Amino acid sequence: MNIPNRSFVNLTISLFIFLTLFSTALKAKKSSETFSLNLEDFIHKDSHETCEPLKKLSQNNVESDGPIGGGKGYKKIFQSGDFIVSNLAELQDALKQAVSGDVIFIKKSIDLLKHSISIPEGVTLAGSRGSHFNAEGATLYSDSMKPGSTLISIREKNVTISGLQIKGSSPSEEKIPAGKLSNLELVLIKVSAPNIRIQNTKLSHADRAAIEVKRNGEVFATHLSIEEIPKFSVLLGIDGAALYLTSSLIHWSWNAILSVGSPGSHLEVSNNIFIKKPTLLLDYPYSHGKHFAIVVNAEEELSTKRFLAGDFISIRENTFHVQEKGSIKDHSYDQGYGLHEIIINGVPREVSQVNENCFFSSKMEEAILNELSTRRFFYQNLNTKNNFYLNK
Repeated sequence: MNIPNRSFVNLTISLFIFLTLFSTALKAKKSSETFSLNLEDFIHKDSHETCEPLKKLSQNNVESDGPIGGGKGYKKIFQSGDFIVSNLAELQDALKQAVSGDVIFIKKSIDLLKHSISIPEGVTLAGSRGSHFNAEGATLYSDSMKPGSTLISIREKNVTISGLQIKGSSPSEEKIPAGKLSNLELVLIKVSAPNIRIQNTKLSHADRAAIEVKRNGEVFATHLSIEEIPKFSVLLGIDGAALYLTSSLIHWSWNAILSVGSPGSHLEVSNNIFIKKPTLLLDYPYSHGKHFAIVVNAEEELSTKRFLAGDFISIRENTFHVQEKGSIKDHSYDQGYGLHEIIINGVPREVSQVNENCFFSSKMEEAILNELSTRRFFYQNLNTKNNFYLNK
């Protein structure tokens, strides 16, 4: 029996490995060019992973301070401050005494009862969410807020909120009886000042909004986790309101972001994960209709007769998931109306972009809609490039 030469065997093995790798590379290249998955493949069980094409883009373009949604692994964690508080009285005293540059560190969870707090200019309100000693971070909460209340008001510039949990008194969505809404109209954080930073914070259980940005408010939000907000995770108001949202995990039912789209408004949304929950049908007109992760409405500009969708929009490198069926109720209602991601009801004043996102829809016309009389302006001042449509 002839034994093959060792060098010949090695050459054969090397050639086989080369051909295998070459074939895999060709398949990967083809897959990246015609990326397509079934909807069921895109429904993740307890997974916050972005889709592969977007993951590669994010690694190249985003220098992250921690995981999407914050918490464990977040790099900029507070462990102490100029004021260390453990109860409501101490917190109220610290807010009266603190000056710009001070840090108020929340050591233990605090029940705000029926009190709304306001943070002075330049002050940081911090917890240790994501640390080895207190991974969840302290919670500011209330189980007894009056209807229409706001837990935290920010009316002064240069305020920071970091490393906390902020929880309202609205019930979890699965505990709301069919057709009923708490109607508390609770807002967790209301902003009407520039240069406000909200980071590494979990926001939950407010039936109106987690964050409401009012006139001239400017919010830089990063590494947030938002859930149990049936209406609007973030509500962007009139006259110069601006939102910069990145590296956040948002579970949404009606809208994740609703922008009025008035002149001066500015919206930048990048490197986030939006998970569509089954729509909670309530005895409230807006709950019956199409729902979108991101809505930008419009106001008519009288001089040009155009419907302006704010000044600028940038939506890039985001992933849009559909939550697995059966958590609250399935998506049969949404399927009847169609599941969509974005609606822009006008023309942004400046050239804007919806680029490099992973959509669960099958094509651009389903992922990015326009439904008002402004259809003749559709896609004007709006670039839509290198998006991935997963339900082909």
